[in-house]
Amino acid sequence: EYDAYMHWCEAVLGIRSVVEIKEIEYVDHLQILWQENENEALYDTPNEFEWLQEYSKNSGTVHEHLNQKGGAKSQTQPELPTKMVRGLVAKHDVSVGDIVISIPLYSLLSVPSTIDHDPVLSRILGPKAREQYGWTDTLE
Repeated sequence: EYDAYMHWCEAVLGIRSVVEIKEIEYVDHLQILWQENENEALYDTPNEFEWLQEYSKNSGTVHEHLNQKGGAKSQTQPELPTKMVRGLVAKHDVSVGDIVISIPLYSLLSVPSTIDHDPVLSRILGPKAREQYGWTDTLE
């Protein structure tokens, strides 16, 4: 559905984008902090960053903390809590100077592009009504 919608946006409205909305597995830092606070309450440990040591014993990325045999988790390294979030992800590598998103001015839903051209709404909220009620913007 998303690809069909983006195809429609490009064909009809002229919108082009190199980013898309995806679900991403993200390290749940708040869960880590909550667990550490629970541990501190139980064991009364004074070191502020002690919780970080258990996640940084081995160098490298999270994926390197898996055992080589069958992808089993390492006995010495705890599993990082993760959660799924939605975010913008580039469809391909973005270089300096690339346009990430391009939206033509008249494809935006704004007062000048929609209300001012509508025969009914322009009488109530159009340029003359906005001026009468003091709703003018110096940028218009």
